[in-house]
Amino acid sequence: MTTVIKTMVKSVCIVGAGPSGLVAAKTLLHDFPEGSFAVTVFEQSDRIGGLWPLSHDDSGMVSSTMPTNISRHNVSFSDLSWPETSPSFPKAWQVGQYLKRYTETYSGLNIRTLCRVSKATRSQDGGSLTKRWKVEVQSQNSVAETHDFEHLIVGSGFFGTPRIPEELKDVEKMSVPVQHSADFRTLKGLLRASRDPPKSARKILVVGGSLSGVEVAASIAFQLSADVNAPQAPQISDATSYTVQHILPRPCRVLPYFIAASPMLTLEQDESKPSQSINPAPTFLPLDLAAHDITRRPPGPLVNSSGGAKPEAAEEVKDFFQSLVGDNQMGLCRSRNQGAAHTVRTPGKMHREAPWTACSDHYAEFVHTGQIKATKGRVTSFAPAGSQDSVVVSSEGEDEIIDDVAAIVLATGFDNANTLNFLPDDVLQVLEYDPKLTQCPLLLHVNSTTHPNIPDLGFVGFYRGPYWGVMEMQARFLGQLWSGDEKASKALSEDVSPIRDLRRLSRENLAQFPMGDYAYVMESFKEILELHRIDDSLGPVLPSRYLAPNAGEVSKKESAKAVLVVNKILNESAHNARYVSRAIFRALQGDWTVERSMISFISTYPSGRFLGTAEFMPRYPASEYDAEHLYAEEGDFETDNGMKFRATRRYAYRYQEATDTLSAWFVKTDNRSVDYLFHEFEVLPPEHGSGWRARAHHLCVQDTYDVIYEFRFRGVNIEYWTMKYTVRGPSKDYRIESTYRR
Repeated sequence: MTTVIKTMVKSVCIVGAGPSGLVAAKTLLHDFPEGSFAVTVFEQSDRIGGLWPLSHDDSGMVSSTMPTNISRHNVSFSDLSWPETSPSFPKAWQVGQYLKRYTETYSGLNIRTLCRVSKATRSQDGGSLTKRWKVEVQSQNSVAETHDFEHLIVGSGFFGTPRIPEELKDVEKMSVPVQHSADFRTLKGLLRASRDPPKSARKILVVGGSLSGVEVAASIAFQLSADVNAPQAPQISDATSYTVQHILPRPCRVLPYFIAASPMLTLEQDESKPSQSINPAPTFLPLDLAAHDITRRPPGPLVNSSGGAKPEAAEEVKDFFQSLVGDNQMGLCRSRNQGAAHTVRTPGKMHREAPWTACSDHYAEFVHTGQIKATKGRVTSFAPAGSQDSVVVSSEGEDEIIDDVAAIVLATGFDNANTLNFLPDDVLQVLEYDPKLTQCPLLLHVNSTTHPNIPDLGFVGFYRGPYWGVMEMQARFLGQLWSGDEKASKALSEDVSPIRDLRRLSRENLAQFPMGDYAYVMESFKEILELHRIDDSLGPVLPSRYLAPNAGEVSKKESAKAVLVVNKILNESAHNARYVSRAIFRALQGDWTVERSMISFISTYPSGRFLGTAEFMPRYPASEYDAEHLYAEEGDFETDNGMKFRATRRYAYRYQEATDTLSAWFVKTDNRSVDYLFHEFEVLPPEHGSGWRARAHHLCVQDTYDVIYEFRFRGVNIEYWTMKYTVRGPSKDYRIESTYRR
């Protein structure tokens, strides 16, 4: 840390008590010498947490049961670990509980709820050159207050109110229920608002791509699958008649929550180019631990890859993505030009359009099975010719009418204007505020933290991106800057903000997350703040590895605990097949063809061959499990002596994260309700060149069933898998070999 000028206590106003506001307040009060800052946090709602609900029953901008799209290791701050038993991807209400525990662990934060900042003006402080902030607050019962501060932090978040683009305002013409994705919770609740009786082959229209569009489309398809395959009475009338129609403005690549950390094998090292092949038994990690591993970056200093979607990098990105996922997902989003889902035609030339990235364990397979139909295009009009359940979609200059729409969910993002409306016009003018540029509406410097002409105004978390570590770094930078730190001041004066160049890019060429290079942002802040990365070996970027240099004992203990847990995960993934059961379970979803041979070694039991199909259908699990598929198989069995008959069977497959265990269960005669355990999978190390293997055992009275599985992966997907049973008993002695392919 460089020279810091000691002055009297500095007053700071923080707007918002979500993650951004809380980490800013905690950082200034606990990570700097006592008496450096006096902080007041104003929160317009009646609780902390921002969009994150504090309980399962809490309402907010996101559903309390929505999982995070990055793991808990990055939905955290450097100095508060999650309990080791927490889910890898917590539910929203669990994130709210984490924030509550954060304020309890680091007490003394002056948070005033039910206080809305209505206006902030910046003016000269008497005869001095110092500027001060006059902040007007509407407190409970509309009582007006005025407060005076030296510094102001906007911590009210990047996602303000749900946004409906101007071109979609005519949605009000539709007679069907319409919700924004921020308000969507259940399909049953959405359909309840319908004024029309159900019809056959109804479509649920999801408009918009990126994260929320994929999440909502997958959630609706899952709810339909769960309702159709549930053991209890259906909650949605005629659920089998509904399909999900997803309209995306550009192609989308979908990553599951756990990705292949080692998708390729290096066969022989060559100085120019290593020879590689697909790894049929890759290891798996939460997607952010694998994707933001510094060891994956090219040698030498980190180069910022944020900003524009560079056309020349399209092939490289496509190849990397294909190695992770196992295919290029060309079929996930069809334009009218079938097979050209990642290509856009423009006058006189052809260029690659950078796909967006989203996260879902279910979306891709729902598309493959037809439960989601994804179309690249834009909705251009609603209720054409008075048809109040139809929309017009334009794709590559051609229009298509989608009829029989039962309901619409608009996944069209958020407007951040209301998070800035208290700032004066002269300040917004300096910041070159443009509300139409939703990705980067302000011209900010030093990783979107402040502006050199208004250095007493800071922004924490005001950028499009999910990483809490960046918020914490922004808060630290502001604390250093306002404490007179020379290096922080120099960084601000010399910073050339890339945002101006980004604003010149067309919508097609602007990256989904303009500040999306998480590793670069964290490492650049590390250099400015002169931090030392804990466990200084390269590896995944985590907040816990960037602890404040003067952290207290509690902070050090929490950071060490978080780092230890991640190191344990990395070791168990590499050597003990951690998350392989989870990866197998997820990859089983959907349709398979089945070829099965049965060889009997006793004359009273026939040998034969089975040809058929199988489907793993997602549904809600029992309370002690985290995920469940209903398995349904049907086909024809022909014995060696020529007899032929129809054969069906049902099982339930379950996954439990706490034990990282996959299990198969018998179902009752209703073909839906779980009966009793068949067997649990014990994952075995792969043999040379094999996929992941597993074994299981079941004793049925006097008969034993021993099975060996092999799952050959291609990225996160299973290319094919086999199942070899040996069955022995007083009147049984046969072997069954089954092969499943897409």
